[in-house]
Amino acid sequence: MLQRPSSPTTNSSPSTRSRTIRNTTSARISVPSLLRQDLDPQAPSDAAKSWTWRTDLASTQPFWEGWFAGLSKKFLEAKGGKLLLLAGTDRLDKELMIGQMQGLSPAVYLIT
Repeated sequence: MLQRPSSPTTNSSPSTRSRTIRNTTSARISVPSLLRQDLDPQAPSDAAKSWTWRTDLASTQPFWEGWFAGLSKKFLEAKGGKLLLLAGTDRLDKELMIGQMQGLSPAVYLIT
């Protein structure tokens, strides 16, 4: 569950701790654009600013499994050329690992 961010610059730390984003420089650059500042017209101008996520991902959680169920199988069965780009070797599920071993799709690992 995503916590309520305290500021755009300090919120990159939870993203790297959870390994959602592995590179701290990347997190400092990309996380602020995912936030918006809540503007309270009643608050004094020097009041602490409140930040929220632009998109409430927690509300979409019930649909996540359905989005990806069977996706690897569909990818491997699709006709035409394929190239699988991965951020690391730990990103392969069982079907994709078997498919790669059988040469059904070449994989390129972008490891930093």
